[in-house]
Amino acid sequence: MLFLSKLGKNVLSAISNMKESNASLMAKVWVKLARSSSNPLEQHNAYNKAIEILRKEESVEVVEVLLEYAEWL
Repeated sequence: MLFLSKLGKNVLSAISNMKESNASLMAKVWVKLARSSSNPLEQHNAYNKAIEILRKEESVEVVEVLLEYAEWL
């Protein structure tokens, strides 16, 4: 995924199509994409997706992602 991101390819749809497994792991993939993307809109969407996943699972990890997202803003 990171390789596609570095090439400027749209990886949001590729990640969305991945088989959903552990919510925490999926959120980590989204956060990693947000950190590595050079496109601000893609970063925004990736952080939002990670937050959405963690909120559905009622995970405390959402706090860390929210803080990182707030710093990014």
